[in-house]
Amino acid sequence: MKQLVFLYDDLLDEDYQKKTRLPLEFICFAYIKGANMYDLRGKYVAVKENTLKKTRKYNKVYGALYILDNSEHTLRTLDAIMTCSKSFLGENHKLDIRHRKKIKATPIHFKSIEEFTKLKYNEKEEIDVITYLGNPQNELIKSHVLNSVGNREVSGLDINNFINLVLKEKSENEK
Repeated sequence: MKQLVFLYDDLLDEDYQKKTRLPLEFICFAYIKGANMYDLRGKYVAVKENTLKKTRKYNKVYGALYILDNSEHTLRTLDAIMTCSKSFLGENHKLDIRHRKKIKATPIHFKSIEEFTKLKYNEKEEIDVITYLGNPQNELIKSHVLNSVGNREVSGLDINNFINLVLKEKSENEK
């Protein structure tokens, strides 16, 4: 059975996907609402808004939708990469760094990076997808978000990986 997954961090990088041997098929770009992205020592983690501290902006996280081939095996691999024990325990554990969740994502389409930076994109109807959100009960995430100035809320975008994926997709579409 094939499933859709929303990814927003290092997993947008094709080289990283190859290194981890993930059979992901890119569908389109998308965003999820009601989550904030935090920079934790160079790693990006999306956490549901207002779970750790009051947030007023950047409540969208941008990423991409992928189809999972051999979804059960791929989900186990993703769970291991994301430090999530759902496939092993059958449920999210309170000590996991990320929890696998089923949420709504909004697919988006845009013609260029310039259009995207001006937030000019076409939205499609929301769909149910699997994603990995940071566990607000995890001590590492909680302490870094609440106690450190350097682990700030960011714009909801892993800029380098997202732009590299946009450039790759746009160049393939032009061929």
